[in-house]
Amino acid sequence: MPACVAWPPGSVEPVISDPPPCDEPPAQFPAVVNAIVYSRPFAGNDVVSEALPNRRKPRMTEATTFHGLFIGLDHYRDPAFGDLRFARRDAEVLDALFRDTFPAGSATLVADTDATKARIRTEIGQLHRRSTESDVVMVTFSGHGTPTRELATYDAVSDRLAETALPLTDFVGLVERIPARLLIVVLDCCFSGDALTETLRRAEVTYQAKSLAQPMDEYVARDAWRTEPLDRVRGKGKVVLAACAADERAYEKAEFGHGLLTHYLIDGLLGRGEMADGEGVSVLKLVHSVLTSVGWHRHGLTGNRQNAGFEGALGDARLPVFTPGPHYARLGGTVPPQATPALSSLAAHEVPEPFIELWRREIKQLNDVQLAAINVAGVLRGGSVVVSAPTGSGKTLVGELAAVHAKYAGKRTVFLLPSRALVNEQYERFRDRYAPLGIKVIRATGELRDHLPDLRRGQYDFAVLTYEKFTGLVLADPGLLHRTGVLVVDEIHSIFDPQRGPALETLFTRVSRGREPQLIGLSAVLGDPVSLAKWLGAVPVVSDFREVPLVEGTLGLDGRFVGRRSGADGQVDVDEPGWVSLRQADSREDALVTVVEEVVAAGRQVIVFRGTRDAARTTAERLARVLSLRAADAEIAALPRNDAGSVSDHLMTCLRGGVGFHTADLSDAQQRVVVRSFRCRDSAIRVVVATTTLAQGVNLPADVVLLCELRHPDDTEYTVAEYKNMAGRAGRPGHGITEGRSIILTEGGADAEEKRRRYVTARPAPGRSALIEPTIDTGTLVVRVLSTLSADRGWGTDAEILAFLDRTLAAYQAHNAGKPAPFPGDRIRNAVKYLVEHRFVRETPNGVALAPLGEIVARSGISVSSAATVAEALRAISGDAITVGTLLCAAQLAEEVRDVRFAGELPRRESADAVLGSWLRKSGAAAEVVSRLFTSGGEQGVSAGRRAIASTAWVRGSSLERIERLLGTTFLRARRTNPGPVEQAMQRAAGVIGAVIDIAGCVVPGARLGELPDLLPARLELGIVAGHVSIARHAGIEVPRDVFIGLLKGGLDDYAAILSAEDQRGVECLNGDAEMWRSVVAAAQVAKEEAGEPSLEDILSPYDDQPA
Repeated sequence: MPACVAWPPGSVEPVISDPPPCDEPPAQFPAVVNAIVYSRPFAGNDVVSEALPNRRKPRMTEATTFHGLFIGLDHYRDPAFGDLRFARRDAEVLDALFRDTFPAGSATLVADTDATKARIRTEIGQLHRRSTESDVVMVTFSGHGTPTRELATYDAVSDRLAETALPLTDFVGLVERIPARLLIVVLDCCFSGDALTETLRRAEVTYQAKSLAQPMDEYVARDAWRTEPLDRVRGKGKVVLAACAADERAYEKAEFGHGLLTHYLIDGLLGRGEMADGEGVSVLKLVHSVLTSVGWHRHGLTGNRQNAGFEGALGDARLPVFTPGPHYARLGGTVPPQATPALSSLAAHEVPEPFIELWRREIKQLNDVQLAAINVAGVLRGGSVVVSAPTGSGKTLVGELAAVHAKYAGKRTVFLLPSRALVNEQYERFRDRYAPLGIKVIRATGELRDHLPDLRRGQYDFAVLTYEKFTGLVLADPGLLHRTGVLVVDEIHSIFDPQRGPALETLFTRVSRGREPQLIGLSAVLGDPVSLAKWLGAVPVVSDFREVPLVEGTLGLDGRFVGRRSGADGQVDVDEPGWVSLRQADSREDALVTVVEEVVAAGRQVIVFRGTRDAARTTAERLARVLSLRAADAEIAALPRNDAGSVSDHLMTCLRGGVGFHTADLSDAQQRVVVRSFRCRDSAIRVVVATTTLAQGVNLPADVVLLCELRHPDDTEYTVAEYKNMAGRAGRPGHGITEGRSIILTEGGADAEEKRRRYVTARPAPGRSALIEPTIDTGTLVVRVLSTLSADRGWGTDAEILAFLDRTLAAYQAHNAGKPAPFPGDRIRNAVKYLVEHRFVRETPNGVALAPLGEIVARSGISVSSAATVAEALRAISGDAITVGTLLCAAQLAEEVRDVRFAGELPRRESADAVLGSWLRKSGAAAEVVSRLFTSGGEQGVSAGRRAIASTAWVRGSSLERIERLLGTTFLRARRTNPGPVEQAMQRAAGVIGAVIDIAGCVVPGARLGELPDLLPARLELGIVAGHVSIARHAGIEVPRDVFIGLLKGGLDDYAAILSAEDQRGVECLNGDAEMWRSVVAAAQVAKEEAGEPSLEDILSPYDDQPA
């Protein structure tokens, strides 16, 4: 079994990555990345053929000869034309590839000073004399065109074009007489212009581009255009491509080093982008690909498009895949030598030596996955890639390689991860790893201390964000995507998640169609990476290789382990009847304890996965009691102490027995303590019991992984992908173990056999687009799409919305499955009608545009349903009723913050409104909004009321322990010790409160929000009073919540009180932490200075007519 395979676009079979030894010299000629490797070269007589039904090639009676004429002008004698950057290069590269591919053919390069009117006419005449009806002829022109239908030659004079330039009609008259079996004419014409770093190129050929919605065999000339000069180039086997429509601009792209049309033409000729099959490159398919690729490309800050045009008619003529050779190599720097396992080979790809040395200290050499990404997918040449490889395969480095390369090409990289905890971890890792080498790293997760100003100004090299934060920012500021050079998406399989998927799919639809930025997708569990990569326009790199072998299987109550071992040598079945003695185990719970005892006694670390949070916590407590391991004292000391709730008490109990747990109930700080400790081989934590949250990209290695249940709390079964993600935690490299082991506990017999079949030997199923789910919110989807479409001009049409949706993964999958389009026109039009009626969208003379409510939905990430519910509640109040309590209650109406863990019966037979609503109204919340919390009735209303009470106490600076006691009084006695994960609920509420405030400003007449937009989101995020927000914002370090609670208890509730307090008193408030007190005082001083800055009215009153 090969270690690593990659499916270059256009290949029928995968390219097998078998890198040369480290000491092998580079190949003489650069290899083609993304090109299919054939078992034999094309012979002269079979390079061009008509495709017959049985795909056989016809017998030719006369040998085919290839002729090429390649014209390119960057410079002109008349300075009025202005210089171009890549027109000459267009011609040079095509000429070199032509010579390398057809050494027996004839190729002529005419560039710059040689490209006079007379010389071009002469060379076309030579082609006419040399060619026969069996030959293939290619003529290309890259340079300036004119509005009066001339091709600007080197000796053209700008004020005498008719007599000095080459009229298009004359050009057509020359080329149409060339005898050929196949004639390909390419006009990448332009006149000068500049938009930022790009040179605008406009084709002055006035014929119409055909609809990209037509089948490929309908790209033929239409009678309506026969008056155009190019229409004269007719007849089967004659093809004319031009850069764009007459009324559009075409582009010359610095990142490609070519005109856009020529770039995609070369891509196709090289066999990239689905072009090649066992018989070569279909010209019909090539034309379609070039038209589509150019049409999808977007340029500059305004995202302008160009539509390449086509004239001619042809059958299924075919060309061989063009192959770079010595002529191509002599151009210099076009394709660097292939990377080898030796890290030093990266230098040829312009990776700076300090980074190579850094990686050399950490890894011995590049592995197959990384080499395939470089050599096949071309990630160091701007190529997009989807890497599907097991945990610990080194795929993370692929993104870092691309990011470092982009930095020194003047581009920025955005890394997207699924959670705040992962963003913070990756940010710290990048900062420690790369900042000393000159890389500026920032992060943004929606927190107070985000680096959003730097992100918006582009003052960064690496930016690390959550999915939700980036998608919201892009919808609010489309230019952010255009300013991003590389987009690295970790856990890219999240696109199939029903919650996260819709926003990601909308983003990727935009990215893949714009061809910018470069996309690096990483995943361990993709069921069909080839299909996803194809939709994204990326190269899939797929590997089963694991540096540390993994043994995965089932364990029955008889102690028999059956499964398979996967490693560098492939897969081997494993059957170990006496792997562990379970004679004393009467149940799987007992077997779990026995297995963990055995593994820990052998000096190994274990992760145990349980299906629910309660099961994870109780299992951890039982193991801590039974195992009697040494206490994790350092970890206990590192936990937050003064604001610890009940979950912290449970965690400390477990840590005293050398066991930790990891669930969504833990705060970010608590999770960090457990994860960082467990990564160390000599950690006092030998066992971690976790839910599936641990499997979502957390870098947590273990020797053994133990799975008990294979079901979620809602009783749905784990998918194969979820199982593989958990099993992959075992045996990560760099931790001194020879193999990892993943064990599913079973009853044995048929139960074990069934679980092996369904999970151990199974492969993940192909992902299904989240937009196909029946629960998809069509209104929210339409708002996101309309936000994308209206970024340039402020509006869109129903037809454009449908056209965008037709390019989504959902539409792609439906088309491949032969199913109807997933977004019928009536459904979309009804959604638009609903949005107009509910004031999310407004009608314009040209189409529809987002109204203020729609803009809030687009930039915040909340759903249309949530926004409508919140808006309806807030419309019932007056401006005077907008208080902190009112807004906190309104936030709990959003579906994004629902949490069943706060549900449960009340201790008395009173209504939720009477018990919970009464408290909220007394706290200052508007009665009209409070009553809305309980309109749904049942546990949903009770849960919302409890969360609203918790959030009110939270922003007042109440301790977590006190809030849990407050909530506990509203539960039956059985639940009072577990009132729900308060901190997690507050973070979700913090994620929507900004949108709630914006909605209030939009729908409440006379709304006076004051400082609420600035203060309330931070208060809800951190659980602090208003006077402490400026301290948190200006502190040089992260200040834990218990510090603010200590300050509040000491009466130091704002910067003034802090600055007036004596140091001894302040240190006592912080339990003797003098260093933290100094940080707080420094922040208070900055806050004071900020508050003392004059306002606009302080400098000049708007009512004062006299000059100051």
